[in-house]
Amino acid sequence: PACIRPSDFSALHAVTPNPVRDRAVIAFDLPAPSRFELGIYGVDGRRVRLLDAGARPAGSHRVTWDRRGDHDTAVPAGVYWVRLTTDARTEVQKLLIVR
Repeated sequence: PACIRPSDFSALHAVTPNPVRDRAVIAFDLPAPSRFELGIYGVDGRRVRLLDAGARPAGSHRVTWDRRGDHDTAVPAGVYWVRLTTDARTEVQKLLIVR
């Protein structure tokens, strides 16, 4: 059987900066071409903003978030989750927004 390595899966990098005041950069790697969805979620699990979705080639990718929700309004300070879902897996990271 084939050996599965951590590099075979997507990797959601640390959000920078964290905590966030104005903008956040979210970087992730795809080991192979893949469909994906990258979003920001509240602690209640509801999606706050869909940042990007679709298909991307293998490699490193970056998305900048301006602290706005799906309805183009600024989200309040608090705890949020960044979620990257690909064909292979889902990864989640905590994100703190401060004023």
